[in-house]
Amino acid sequence: MNHVAEIKMLVNRIEKTESLVARQVERVFVLRSAHLDCDQAEAKLSELCAALASCRARLTMALAAIKVSRPNERSLRTGSDVAGPRWRIGWAPYVGTHA
Repeated sequence: MNHVAEIKMLVNRIEKTESLVARQVERVFVLRSAHLDCDQAEAKLSELCAALASCRARLTMALAAIKVSRPNERSLRTGSDVAGPRWRIGWAPYVGTHA
């Protein structure tokens, strides 16, 4: 799966999980305010929060992978370590040969 498709999938999953977390928070609040047992609801909320954190971490890694695979314009001009020296303007494998 390419980076863009993975990012779209992760964003959709994060949005759905956030809405599930919001609903579960409401359930826990209602159960607590009614002084009812909310252990199962809290466990489910904990699972949803863990899933949300996992998706956000994967999204961060996917975005970082794009940044590494596509160096920005400035790094191309300056020849930073990320882009490597071969990206410097004026570098060519044929330097020293005649055209």
